[in-house]
Amino acid sequence: MLGRSSSTTVKNVTPIGEAISNGAGLYANEIQNARDSMEREYGNIISKAKLATADFGNTRALGACDGETVYMSKKFVSNRNMTDAMKIAEEQGFHPKLNGKSGEEAVTAHELGHFLVAQTGDSARNIVERASKT
Repeated sequence: MLGRSSSTTVKNVTPIGEAISNGAGLYANEIQNARDSMEREYGNIISKAKLATADFGNTRALGACDGETVYMSKKFVSNRNMTDAMKIAEEQGFHPKLNGKSGEEAVTAHELGHFLVAQTGDSARNIVERASKT
C-alpha cells in the first residue's frame, strides 16, 4: 500500500542518489541523512530500503512506501515545501511533531517505519515505541 490510500500513483521515479548527483539540493541530503540515522538504529534492514523521489499525481501525499522503496513527493520535497506541508499534516493529525527535524527528515523516517513493518512483520506500535526512546 502506498501512503494513506492504495490509490496513490507513483510516476517519474528518480533514485535519491541520482537526485543528489543532479544537484537536487539539501533536501536530498536530508532524506539520505534520515535513512542513515535509522540505519544506525535498525542496521541492515534499513540499508535494504531504496529511496527515491516521485510524482504522485494530483494528491497531497508527502511520501509513500511499497515495502521495498520509500518515495518522497517531488511536489513538496524542495524549497522547504515539505516542511510547510508537514506542519499542516501535523496539525491535522497525519504525522507526529517535527521535533526540530525538517519535513524531509520526518517524512523519510515515517515512511521508513512502514518499510520496517513490511520487512520485519513487527507492529508499527513496537517500532514507534522503540524510535521514541532514541
